[in-house]
Amino acid sequence: MRHNNIYKAKYVLTATLSLSLATAGCAPKSNAYLLTEPPCVGMVKIASKGKTFHQGWNDSHAASNEKPGMFSTFTYDFWMDTTEVTQKHFFDLMGRRPVPDSSLFGVGDRFPVYFITWFDAALFCNARSKAESLDTVYVYSGKKSLLSGSVYELIGLYSDLSREGYRLPTEAEWEYAARGASSDVPFSSSADSALVQLYAWYHGNAGGATHPVAAKIPNSLGLYDMAGNVFEWTNDWKGIYDSMPITNPLGAPMPGKEFEKVIKGGSFSYDRAYLRPTRRSATYPTIPSSANESVGFRCVCAPIYNGNYAGIRYHDFTPNPLLLLTRGVDLQTLLNVIKAKIVFVNVTNDHRTLCVVDFSDNFSSVRQFLDDTDVYAPTLSPDGCFVAYCSRNEGLSGPAKITVRATDSLSSHRTLLSPDSAYLPRWWIDPLNADTCIIFTNSAIVNSSSLWPSTKTLKQKMKGGIPVDVPIEILSEGGYHDGISRNGRYAITSSTQLIVRDMTNGQNQRLFQPPQNGKDA
Repeated sequence: MRHNNIYKAKYVLTATLSLSLATAGCAPKSNAYLLTEPPCVGMVKIASKGKTFHQGWNDSHAASNEKPGMFSTFTYDFWMDTTEVTQKHFFDLMGRRPVPDSSLFGVGDRFPVYFITWFDAALFCNARSKAESLDTVYVYSGKKSLLSGSVYELIGLYSDLSREGYRLPTEAEWEYAARGASSDVPFSSSADSALVQLYAWYHGNAGGATHPVAAKIPNSLGLYDMAGNVFEWTNDWKGIYDSMPITNPLGAPMPGKEFEKVIKGGSFSYDRAYLRPTRRSATYPTIPSSANESVGFRCVCAPIYNGNYAGIRYHDFTPNPLLLLTRGVDLQTLLNVIKAKIVFVNVTNDHRTLCVVDFSDNFSSVRQFLDDTDVYAPTLSPDGCFVAYCSRNEGLSGPAKITVRATDSLSSHRTLLSPDSAYLPRWWIDPLNADTCIIFTNSAIVNSSSLWPSTKTLKQKMKGGIPVDVPIEILSEGGYHDGISRNGRYAITSSTQLIVRDMTNGQNQRLFQPPQNGKDA
């Protein structure tokens, strides 16, 4: 990592505490608390490697999404901006001013930038990396912008946190730094009201507007405005804490129903309770396309090689990165549908993880379920609300399970069909009574095998993703792996021969056989 010109500050904060930072032309100050001029804007190294802290909290003042918290450990150090990104810094890199001169919430070079979407902040990080010849962390295939230049979507966005470049802090990084590299919770109660006045601009003293950065005193790490002035975007999708210890936490692996990014620190327009570094949101969920006067950001710089998502723990592998190269509108036009959803398997060495993309979401992204690593032949229910898949591949026999789960939540409950040997689920709506069913087989051996006629095809009635009653055997002479036609007349199996069974007369017909298919027998 290059430190010679991107980390530019050195402060002596008190007579007893000094922090040595990389310097580039900034003279040390003897007492930062009494500065009459703004300090040099730079970065401070947060010595987090090997350190553990209690992320979140459990006291009576904690919001429900702060509980139960978890012990978070870092295996790396990181660098963090000492101040929020200013309006001047943003303009110098991006060439536009999100804050208009007419704004009533604070205008000027030293004021924090606001009216910034999460995507705007990510693009600023990329631009800053390019300016310093570092790697860009945020990878995408396209962007959508307003006439003002504000970006409300990055198509196919993927955050490669292993790259050495500027990025938004993880929630754990931000919270650890705001808590002074400890598990202490500053501003935890009304008893801290006197301290709040020294450290933070908030509803009680800000006068309804932002203030120049670093106008209050810094915390013990030399970081200004970690409480108040503006909320700050983090890199993380908001998810639940599960109380389990975690190393290098990255937040939730995918967005939840509300597509909420974690924001931290409180702002000039919110009361003291939001200054607690454990708080995770404002009044309403903050989606990445939103931009308002209360939210800004600061940057960090450090690669994360072995990050883990909270709530779903698989420390033994990191799934292959996934990049979407199309938009929902393109797929909907191609398929001539109003909504589009796909399911597929991401194969990482011997791990097979289920992935879902809902192209009707505001921000299409890959929702990857890491709690099951043996996923084969996933298929969507007719309404798109559920996915069914099996635990073993086509061509095999023996014990196998079919799992059914909802597609809209990574924490959705997994339901297993009752047979111990169940393969290749195919959704089907019974035309006689409109029941939603899963057609499956008790073996997936190929139909060219002499054992295939002894395999069976079954039907399981489903309601709301839950099996109803017991499976019914519908064909006792062959596992028709590809399900039943819409009208219910034909059953199909296609490996290795394409065979269609007419269920009205019990006759099989083999299609595409030589020489009509152009091949030798």
